[in-house]
Amino acid sequence: MGIDRLQADLESLLQDLPAGGRDKQVRAELLWTALHGLVVTRIRKTRQQWRRPLAEDAVALVDAFIS
Repeated sequence: MGIDRLQADLESLLQDLPAGGRDKQVRAELLWTALHGLVVTRIRKTRQQWRRPLAEDAVALVDAFIS
């Protein structure tokens, strides 16, 4: 899936959520960037002892972002 398609999908999902004054394209970009950073960090920091599973942290990140 290309970044443009992913961005469009995220924009769709974020459309009806509280925007905090930001447009949906900006929110989609920020959310994608945050999730990407979470995954890349987990991949690169293999010696780190993570307290929670990646999926749990991803859900928490999305919840924090959309609340």
